[in-house]
Amino acid sequence: MRAFATQYRSLPMYLVYAAPYTGRGSEPALAALRHIVADQEQMAQRIGDLLVQNFGRIESVGFPMEYTALHDLALEYLLKRTVAAQGRDIRTLVGCVADAAEDAAARSLCEEALGAARGHLDSLEELVGAGAGMRQS
Repeated sequence: MRAFATQYRSLPMYLVYAAPYTGRGSEPALAALRHIVADQEQMAQRIGDLLVQNFGRIESVGFPMEYTALHDLALEYLLKRTVAAQGRDIRTLVGCVADAAEDAAARSLCEEALGAARGHLDSLEELVGAGAGMRQS
């Protein structure tokens, strides 16, 4: 269940709804977030399907309350927060891989989610390191 919540209620997922402030040149950062969200939606669906198959249902999962303070903030700032959140998600997924040691299908999905999360972190760090090209002129 933690793997599902990590994918389904991530900070990038929240930012899709929060409509962060974007300036000129923010297209690369927005594209990266959209890519991450698309990957996470697909992975959440796959994990959800496995949960339904094994347990018959998925419990409702909400976004962390701390995310509600992130409305209307600049995307450049939020990318830095997203890097930190991605690091936490990776640590959670490492634990999920360990917890799923006895279930090959669950372990495989968790390992795949972990690999994608690491790749997403690399992309986010690259954007933050480059200033994401979002400096206003």
